[in-house]
Amino acid sequence: MERLKDLVSYLRGLGAVTIAYSAGIDSTVLLKASLEALGPSNLLAATFSHPGLPACDLKEAEAFCKREGIEWLPVEVNPLEQEVIRSNPKDRCYHCKRYLFQTLIEEAHKRGFTTLCDGTNFDDLQQFRPGLRALQALGVLSPLARFHFTKAEVRALAVQMNLPNAQKPSAACLMTRFPYGTTITPEGLSRVGQGEAFLRTLVDGPLRLRDHCPIARIEVAPPYMEAVFKKRDEIAAALKALGYNYVTLDLEGFRSGSMDEPTIVQSPLTEKPGAQEAVNGTMSLIKEER
Repeated sequence: MERLKDLVSYLRGLGAVTIAYSAGIDSTVLLKASLEALGPSNLLAATFSHPGLPACDLKEAEAFCKREGIEWLPVEVNPLEQEVIRSNPKDRCYHCKRYLFQTLIEEAHKRGFTTLCDGTNFDDLQQFRPGLRALQALGVLSPLARFHFTKAEVRALAVQMNLPNAQKPSAACLMTRFPYGTTITPEGLSRVGQGEAFLRTLVDGPLRLRDHCPIARIEVAPPYMEAVFKKRDEIAAALKALGYNYVTLDLEGFRSGSMDEPTIVQSPLTEKPGAQEAVNGTMSLIKEER
């Protein structure tokens, strides 16, 4: 793929970089390409550790970096200490990303790394992602988006690179499981995290456990609904043990970002509140870099 060569060439021109590494497919592909471009001595992989992220991702990130000989930096943060994040407004992601990446930038600078890249892909620019504005404001580079790599193309690259997480389902911070305006607590994050971890033992495909406590709303892709229904008694018992009174299966199935739906009245993506601003701002930054 010619764009992969262009990506590697671009990364090589950066000299030395920190990769915000989540252990997801996007950031793993970017990290692997950066390793090819720069070598381990010019590369730092940094992974956030906070209550909204699964602990298993931290372990996977550490293991991959150890295998590849990449310096790994766990960055411990607690977004819930910030009232503007804890109160879960519609632009929570903006405030959270700004808080997280400002902390990461400071830690990377202590180690002599001044350029920070993240794994945002081109498809992400078309979605409601207030956090993109924060990345732009902080000067974070998004090489995969710059070279128009879509999610499907990133997955194909992961297979081509023989990455261990090439088939890993897309994931998102657990704070996205709560309706806007609902205060996010450590207990709530733990409840959702444990619930999703249990559901993943029964469902191989993408899923989300949306927390409308005392109601649990399960989202799975339609092909997996029958399997969930067959195990409804086991699932209901497990989720009720976590504190839910009612357990439901969403008939619309899995939708990434479904908590945004009640806030959106227009159908085109670019008419979502803040979406066009995020897309335009990020695309402008990409054009300026070129």
